[in-house]
Amino acid sequence: MKKITSLALTLLFGAAVYSQDAAWIKTPAINLSMNPQMVGYSTTTDAQGNTYFLGFKDDAVPYNSIMGKLHFIKYTADGEPAFIKEITGKAASHCIAADSEGNTIMALSYIETITIDDVTLTTTNGEKWLLAKFNADGDLVWYEPIELNETEGSDVNEFSAIAVDENDTIYIGYGNFMNSYISVYSKFNNFLYTIEQLNVGRITSLSVDSEGNIYSAGSCSNFNATFAGVTEDSGFAYDTYIAKYSNTGVYQWVKFLEDITCPAMQVVTKSPDEVYLSGNLFESILFDTIQAEGPVSGFEDFFVARLNAEGNFVWVREVPGSGIAVPGHRNFLDIDSQGNVYFSGSTAMNINWGNGISTNSGTTGRDVLVLKYNPDGEIVKAVTATGDGFNRADAVSVNNNGDVYMTGMAFGDVTFGSITHTSATGQYYPFLAKIAAATMDVQTPKSVKPHIYPNPATDIIYLSATGTNNVQCTVYNTLGQMVKKVTVQQGEPLAVKELPSGVYTIMINGLESVKFIKK
Repeated sequence: MKKITSLALTLLFGAAVYSQDAAWIKTPAINLSMNPQMVGYSTTTDAQGNTYFLGFKDDAVPYNSIMGKLHFIKYTADGEPAFIKEITGKAASHCIAADSEGNTIMALSYIETITIDDVTLTTTNGEKWLLAKFNADGDLVWYEPIELNETEGSDVNEFSAIAVDENDTIYIGYGNFMNSYISVYSKFNNFLYTIEQLNVGRITSLSVDSEGNIYSAGSCSNFNATFAGVTEDSGFAYDTYIAKYSNTGVYQWVKFLEDITCPAMQVVTKSPDEVYLSGNLFESILFDTIQAEGPVSGFEDFFVARLNAEGNFVWVREVPGSGIAVPGHRNFLDIDSQGNVYFSGSTAMNINWGNGISTNSGTTGRDVLVLKYNPDGEIVKAVTATGDGFNRADAVSVNNNGDVYMTGMAFGDVTFGSITHTSATGQYYPFLAKIAAATMDVQTPKSVKPHIYPNPATDIIYLSATGTNNVQCTVYNTLGQMVKKVTVQQGEPLAVKELPSGVYTIMINGLESVKFIKK
């Protein structure tokens, strides 16, 4: 341990949006002639309203990911650079987080050499991993090599999970594709303890809720997977998981989902009853009793799901019907102070997300995508940046004011609302864009709230809404999929007998949505 004294892209919103505008967009210069899928760009925000940009700059060297010199830039809320730093050598960045004092914590890796400020580390033994902490001025104040003490497979192969709690305690997740670990450090950089996840291949995300409970998410647990000394078997050949530990690292529960690969998962939390999990969705699977549709016609899919304090799924959202949407390459999930959850990635084709919101993308490339869901799983906003290239959002971060920042990669000219970046290189380049909270909160105007009865219902329900006569009713299931669409007169019954038992939402044109239970 050491102690140191661009094709034109246009920002589009769905049908529920009146205005579409980014507050600002930044495109730090890079030199990359290799596969852009082998790099990713992270972002985070601090309590002072600043945002950070971290990722590849130049001097590319292909390895497990592209290594080289890194950008490390801090921007004020107005988009002015507070500092512009570089991490040199043959390095890669995997995650960044901020504490309450404006310090930033990074997950880094390197081959051969890495230089941060006046510290240079070297190796002749493959890829090495590093936890690094920087002060508010971007100066390195502390670092820790991440290593394992195992008799076999002792080299770390992955370190991409960092969380910081309300006390500025640091949590990191790392592993070697056989076992994974959560190590905890105090705000003063002192090691506290480690939680072992034995026979659990990957840990790719961490979160800490308002009561200090710890959540890990990842994939590829094996037979006799052990979480903090408790053995649990998923029963699947391949799986993803989310696990919960107490604020002292004691095992609480684990939830497994069937999978066909070993994807990177993300978890974010607010209270113990507001736990969100997200990742790729490769097939139709069960989330407890909620059946996910999965990809339609072979297209790619994702999910965002909410769990309660006991680890039970409350709702699940995915691409409704056909269409493509996949997660980003870095921290693609975040949550704001009101409990709204944000997903970032890429999309293609036309998708009706429900609640009057849709995105219209082409079929030959990919578009940047950011989605906002409220705590009840209702979609609030869909943001896309469209073009003919393969464009994507890698990460999303929300500050205390509700301003949204997204990083990613684009090709050619890019236009976010009234702001246009013109690219003369004909190559892929990274971006950091800010969308103000006021823009993200714009919603379709509602009239009076409809009432339905009886609720719960068996065969029919009635609609009561003052001033509403001939209205179009759209019924959605818990996955956000439309299951019924019909026009009724006020006072006429709406037949629901054919619907399976469960919870549904009715959206009335021009009115708020309302839930009902079908017995």
